[in-house]
Amino acid sequence: MDPLFDAARVKWLAGVRSYERGVGYVQERRVEPPVERDGRYRAIVRGTVPYVVELWAADDQPRWSCTCPAAEDGSFCKHCVAVALSVLSDSKDSGATQASTLVGGGTSRAGRASIGNDVLSLDVWQRRIDRAFFSPGGFVSYYEAEDWADGIHLMIDSLENLYDVGHPDAVAGLVEHAFRRADESAGYVDDSGGHLIDVTERLSGLHIWACSKGTVEPVELAARLVELELNSELEGFHRAAAEYADVLGPAGIAEYRRLLEPHWRNVGPNAKWSDGSYGVRQAMVGWALATGDPDALIEVHSRGKPGPHDVLDIAVALKDAGRADEAISWAKRCIAQNRGRPGMTDDLRECLSCWLDERGEHAAVVDLFWQAFVAEPSVGRYRRLLDKTPAHDWLERCVGELRTKLASQPRPPADWPPTAHSSPPTLTQPPVPHDATALVEILLFEGLADAAWDAAAEFGCGPTLRLTLARVREQTHPLDAIAVYRAEALEIIGRKRPNHYRSAVDLMARIRRLADTAAEPQRFTMFLQQVRAEHKRKSRLMAEIDERGWPTSA
Repeated sequence: MDPLFDAARVKWLAGVRSYERGVGYVQERRVEPPVERDGRYRAIVRGTVPYVVELWAADDQPRWSCTCPAAEDGSFCKHCVAVALSVLSDSKDSGATQASTLVGGGTSRAGRASIGNDVLSLDVWQRRIDRAFFSPGGFVSYYEAEDWADGIHLMIDSLENLYDVGHPDAVAGLVEHAFRRADESAGYVDDSGGHLIDVTERLSGLHIWACSKGTVEPVELAARLVELELNSELEGFHRAAAEYADVLGPAGIAEYRRLLEPHWRNVGPNAKWSDGSYGVRQAMVGWALATGDPDALIEVHSRGKPGPHDVLDIAVALKDAGRADEAISWAKRCIAQNRGRPGMTDDLRECLSCWLDERGEHAAVVDLFWQAFVAEPSVGRYRRLLDKTPAHDWLERCVGELRTKLASQPRPPADWPPTAHSSPPTLTQPPVPHDATALVEILLFEGLADAAWDAAAEFGCGPTLRLTLARVREQTHPLDAIAVYRAEALEIIGRKRPNHYRSAVDLMARIRRLADTAAEPQRFTMFLQQVRAEHKRKSRLMAEIDERGWPTSA
């Protein structure tokens, strides 16, 4: 890397102006120390917003990338200059080789840690962590969130390096600092993409590794964990006592309960997020799980009405304690109480089926899954029946059950299946029965395409399933598929959302191909003329159609 990114070549690649600005970025300490992995150097440069730079070599030539606008055309920007000079500086400082792969430094209980030949202070690390979570504009939009999270992941990479070189206690404290910054950032980041979840998971995993390898005192750790769990909106320390049980040991677990007790006394039977009592209840559940005592878990859940997931915790704890009869009793009772909502007890049902199988009660297992199918039919529950008893003719039984239930339910609109002249579906049409969707999906799963189409015609099906049927029917009945695509395209256009027009035009292209296959190209031509005539004022739609090069008239 050195000869490919030496100062002279970097200046030649960037030009004088970008080179000088890159030098200024280095002098202003805007470059996080680069991290090398698999021959690629990666670093964050704090410009207007944080930018991610990568440098590497390929075929003995320098290669680079940067997330800034100036580098979109492949230019070697000022951010690339700053990172290249930082790499070059680090490579010439043999005494700081190991430190150059870390963002800052480490900390022990005394507030400092030795890394290589350097001693770096706690506040250096904490400032680096703060900068990683900092947003210059005060808010991180959805479009900026990925780059923002990349900078944080690079910082976490550095914390992992610090852990690898033997500073677990330092890492544990720094991760806690980072987690608090992550929790604060939830108020100024549009996290629709789930980046904070990924960050939280990495920090949580690194923290428990560091605590398990460090010398932290269990009682002290219990206090830190209680504070993190009760004062965070993120779930990185959800039910922490259970996750850290091996590290806490009996003394730490007991301290956990002692610290929670004042909060627990104020929790009523209807715990809510808004008053903070829900978090206390979950912390107590974590403590009870950490003890390994199912009676402690039952005691905690008895403060309110345990739901199916709570009962699952209790049943598993009872089974692990050798109290299988009680575990099965709890599970059966909860499933019976939620018979009309089998989706709430799916996980519990799976556990109960395994325990009944262990006892040879296979008929009870079959009945368990059959009752769930009857209460809430779906192709997933149908497949579960097949898994449990593959030799049984479940197709006939399940289809018969669904047809019996559908016989007394409202029929679909008269224009389904659609024809060449059908109007698009409207919001005023009645919803498709859930049982009808399950029937069509089961028939499709079994490869019975014609039967699935007939069932949809008889009982109806939803928009997504209509398109699936059309795709399946293209080969054998292209005109049926055309009718479905036509109705769907008109429905999309009718929404008057320009960003959806491309999907409608894609369906029109599919209609054209099928019309040619069926030797009836006029079907597409007539439809195209209809769309042009009825929606000519929709300029975005007309532009999408014109891009395809289709004729403007017959």
